[in-house]
Amino acid sequence: MATGNGNDLARARLAGSNLVGLTHERSSKFKKEAAREASLRIGELLKQADIRVWQDTGLVQKGISAADYWLQQCILVLQQAPLTINIEPFKFFGAAVSGDRVQSIWNRLRSKGPGYTDFREGAEQTMFGYDDGDGTVNGVNVGQDIKKYGSTGGMGANGQPRSHSFVGDMRPKYAGVNFSWASCGAACTYGMSHFVLKDYLRMNAAYAPRDSFGVESRSQIGSFFNLEPILANCATYVLEQIMQSARTRVPPGPPANPPVMPIFFHEKAKGGDGSKGSDYIEAILHTEVVFGRDVEVLRIARQEVRDTKTGDPIKNKTWTVKKATIEKNIKAFSKQHGVKVEYF
Repeated sequence: MATGNGNDLARARLAGSNLVGLTHERSSKFKKEAAREASLRIGELLKQADIRVWQDTGLVQKGISAADYWLQQCILVLQQAPLTINIEPFKFFGAAVSGDRVQSIWNRLRSKGPGYTDFREGAEQTMFGYDDGDGTVNGVNVGQDIKKYGSTGGMGANGQPRSHSFVGDMRPKYAGVNFSWASCGAACTYGMSHFVLKDYLRMNAAYAPRDSFGVESRSQIGSFFNLEPILANCATYVLEQIMQSARTRVPPGPPANPPVMPIFFHEKAKGGDGSKGSDYIEAILHTEVVFGRDVEVLRIARQEVRDTKTGDPIKNKTWTVKKATIEKNIKAFSKQHGVKVEYF
């Protein structure tokens, strides 16, 4: 797999940024239809108190319905909610952290078992179409560089991309939207501990209504300024949680009484309401995430810092990561990158 020279890496980073712009252009085509669908869904969730809030705004005289008003409030929740990358400390801090930034999974293929790359490739192609080779942003054709640096060219017998121009960092880094401001972050399926990312990264992301493995078409993907597809396609109980945050939100920040204990509604039975995949709102970052620059705080769940058995899926080897090792590596990471650490 090519890592690229300095010029290639710079062009790959630009191509990633252009892909976010292209995603915005694509999602704009579905905005009106998605807004109608989202408003219908929200209308079914409205309570009498919600109607009274809408009436008090005076928007009825302007022809803006209660459902449309609350749709905009839900969009504000998603736009203002923190992005988190959830981790399990025994994995992330089981050894000294190498590098100064979050890597895409394509830089860490060895950590995954056989066949994983086929699933990841399928999901990312569905969402972004790296092989397309076409697409314009503001009249500029950006598709060729997206294809050059983002297309794997298929997977070789060694489990690595065939394309010699492929750059692993061109592919996404994944975060979640913590729309309930839950103490465990957005996607506690992957661990309660998490990095909280700085606010500006929200605009450098595409968004999915659930874990990307459950995305069925490109029309379900949104951008920071086109979040209607997310509200039209997310699981019903997730939409209910977003509505609850909208009802109690104190602009421009969290709800008046954000959850202080971890919430596991993200992990409800898969497919319970026709949804597929893990049901949280995913932020898909086509940009660098540098620890010392882009992380607001590292939050560690005390209950996750303990002696824990782990293993290597390739060598089928197991061992125990000690609590003392995890704590030592967290301190070293914090000092090296200047990242604030909070325990909860």
